[in-house]
Amino acid sequence: MGSTTIPPPIVTNAPTRFAFYYADGQADYTIWDAQGASDSGIPYTTSGVTLQFSLATANTYKLSVLAGTTSTVLTNWSGTLAGASDSPIQMFAAFNVDTGSFQNAYFNTLQISAAGPVVTIAGKNATITWSSTPGNNYRVLATTNLSAPFAPVSGVITATGLSTSYVDISNSPPASQKFYRIEVVP
Repeated sequence: MGSTTIPPPIVTNAPTRFAFYYADGQADYTIWDAQGASDSGIPYTTSGVTLQFSLATANTYKLSVLAGTTSTVLTNWSGTLAGASDSPIQMFAAFNVDTGSFQNAYFNTLQISAAGPVVTIAGKNATITWSSTPGNNYRVLATTNLSAPFAPVSGVITATGLSTSYVDISNSPPASQKFYRIEVVP
């Protein structure tokens, strides 16, 4: 059966830095962060939504909301996490309130992705793959010496899915070692 009230400790206690929820009677889902409760502009749907949440800094986030299990982006949202600056995220909250039993919130999959890119070598070229947010812009940087600064090896790459790849053709002839970093470009 659906919930009948917003559980106050989930949204208002100190460890909660972010929440995404639907309360019956509202037209849209709600996002709760440092600004309090905000209308997301995303209409409630029984088909579900896919959330992709990523930290931009220790205190700011980006959220992509996709339609059901498709890659259609409904909205991209960014904001500041609630709570004390630089405090850890101790709780993730996503729920429905005051809805019928057929409208309970549930997870098909919860994925926590590694922050670093994965590099595969094929011939002379290196392919760098990383978790991405659709619509975000990225640039691949590299260095062959960690004492030297990282330099761009790609132009700006706009992500179209939850994973993005780049083939580093500048690795020809192959360096004996090469280190990569991915940066988010505004």
